[in-house]
Amino acid sequence: MKKIILRTAALLLALILTLLILPSCANTGTPLLTLEVDGNTYTYSVNLYELYLSALKGNMVASGATVNGASAATDKFWNSMDTLDGTLQTLNDYYLAIALEECKNVLIAQYLFDDYGLTLSETEKEQIENDLNELVLTDGGGSKNKLNSVLSTYGVNYDMMREHYTNMAKINAVRNHLYSLLGDNIKQEYLEENYVHFQQIFLANYNYVYVTDDNGDVIYYNTSDSSICYKKTSYTKTEDGKIVYYTDDTYSHISYDKSNGEPSYKITSDGLSYETTPKNAEELEALRNRATIVFNQTQYVTEAEFEVAIAEESDDADAAAAYTDGYYLKKGTDYSATDEDYLYLDMIVEELENMEVGEVIKVESAMGYHIVKKYEITEKAYNMEENEVWFSSFETELTNHVFAEQATPYYEQIKIDETVLAEAKNMKQVAVNHFYY
Repeated sequence: MKKIILRTAALLLALILTLLILPSCANTGTPLLTLEVDGNTYTYSVNLYELYLSALKGNMVASGATVNGASAATDKFWNSMDTLDGTLQTLNDYYLAIALEECKNVLIAQYLFDDYGLTLSETEKEQIENDLNELVLTDGGGSKNKLNSVLSTYGVNYDMMREHYTNMAKINAVRNHLYSLLGDNIKQEYLEENYVHFQQIFLANYNYVYVTDDNGDVIYYNTSDSSICYKKTSYTKTEDGKIVYYTDDTYSHISYDKSNGEPSYKITSDGLSYETTPKNAEELEALRNRATIVFNQTQYVTEAEFEVAIAEESDDADAAAAYTDGYYLKKGTDYSATDEDYLYLDMIVEELENMEVGEVIKVESAMGYHIVKKYEITEKAYNMEENEVWFSSFETELTNHVFAEQATPYYEQIKIDETVLAEAKNMKQVAVNHFYY
């Protein structure tokens, strides 16, 4: 169950960035949440609350979330019980509570938009109109009435979608404003408090499968142009207009230059990874011994010496060459929630948090052994092109952190209409929404 719950964290994060909030007006639904501050009143309608729920449900269905074989499109999924946040509750109750809190955050964001004196540009306003026109044309067949019929499935209408798009733009403006106020010192402080930095020597417990010819011989290629790298002999044939070199006069095996060429990894049928085969018992024993030796040899080496060892020993030296500033992982992230094979990442983070820079550990994973050396956090690592894979959500994470600090004083000022909430649809009742969010 924990795995399913944590997988949805990313979905919730994505949804909050585009969450829906409307000021109170007659054609935009019944207010569910109300915030009165500085003489102004801000409301969030129950209609948009239900739209949020339907979008959350749609995301969970699309992600393939299941509990005991039941998908998020079924009541069985939402009726499932588990102890979450220390309380035994259904998934329905758990996600309703989360959704309500996220709605409060966006309600506060609307106040902050005004408080910061922000405005939407003409380009942003034009984009809103274009998005609405696109909805009318594509989903309504040119008719607002038909579009409203479609939108009613999710509890909203054309006017509510206008407010939705407007407030998405406002939310983005608040986020951009908050991030623009952050100096490099604050970003660096957040980086150092929330990330660990390391390099690793990876020793795989599997063997790569290489591309072979019709005889099953591994093909060697020129690294410059990926053409076949032959070891020249006197045994040649011209095939398809090209000279092919063979090992002997039987012309049964091609002569490959294994010294100057490189084999190519065979790619799996789905095209997503390299094909591998597990090492046998003898190979695994040799691997364990090798891991121990490499670990002992790298205990007190400098960073430069460790990086030489990566090039010489690692079975993933290509990755190290690509990630020239090493690897970054975020503290507090449950990487194993995505896949249990990533439990070793959680182990690495936990170990590095309590280690000194320069210390080395050995971690075993489902893929092999990881000899890991802790590094200092590089200044402005989040801005480095080679680190893009580690910091793709850095701005979002930091902005969320700062927003939470700004929003805290206003949570207690939000009033919930309990009658309206009691009559609102729950996760079981809302439709599966893949399109409107």
